[in-house]
Amino acid sequence: MMVYPSNGFKSGGGNIVAVLANVGNEIQWPLTKNEVAAKVDGSHYFFSIHPPKEKGQGYGSESDDEKSKSKSDDDILNYGLTIALKGQENVLLVLDQVLRDYSCFTEQKMSEKAKETGEEVLGISMVAATSPEELKGKRKDVVEGQCVAYWTLTFLILCNYK
Repeated sequence: MMVYPSNGFKSGGGNIVAVLANVGNEIQWPLTKNEVAAKVDGSHYFFSIHPPKEKGQGYGSESDDEKSKSKSDDDILNYGLTIALKGQENVLLVLDQVLRDYSCFTEQKMSEKAKETGEEVLGISMVAATSPEELKGKRKDVVEGQCVAYWTLTFLILCNYK
């Protein structure tokens, strides 16, 4: 797995206004300094972006009522990324640096007790003990199931937190 930023999208003045992060050739997503990227733990990342409005509903075509409203929760796209950790530690250091350079990046630090409790509740230890090459067959199904459980619980907590 390789992590690298694209050349970015430049404004008329030549300043980079957005960058696409790429993990290998399979996953890419936009990064901007005003959007949140959080490292939840060793192999889980959380992102929030404000997607562009549909054509005809851009900022230049808003009604007076819409202009007075700030961006609502409906305008936010939240998503998570889980990376099979085994053997990827150096690659994740590069990903963390790309996120620091091109997004509003934060790292969440959990206590050892919280990590142990989370692993017991969600059974996520297999994600940390799996390399990308090992994601085949039954093991892939188990890891994917753990990821679904992890992100479902995480997003439920976030929705209730608001």
